[in-house]
Amino acid sequence: MGGEVSVIDLKDYPLPLFDQDLEQVQGPPKNAMKLKELFLSHQGFILACPEYNSSITPLLKNTIDWVSNRRESAADCQVARRKAN
Repeated sequence: MGGEVSVIDLKDYPLPLFDQDLEQVQGPPKNAMKLKELFLSHQGFILACPEYNSSITPLLKNTIDWVSNRRESAADCQVARRKAN
């Protein structure tokens, strides 16, 4: 079985701190929408980040907040998470 892999660096998709009030007024940032489109164009994705205080990094948490806040049809997208040591 073969597959295609897309590797991204979140520094290429700068986002402000998540603010639901800001989103309601201005809509989601363009980079959040770009990432969401990228994620939904794949059958699944694997998140890899260093451990931060027994969890994911604030950068990844903020990104997930922006990308997942408005749900359309992500039900078919599979996610795997693994701690990087």
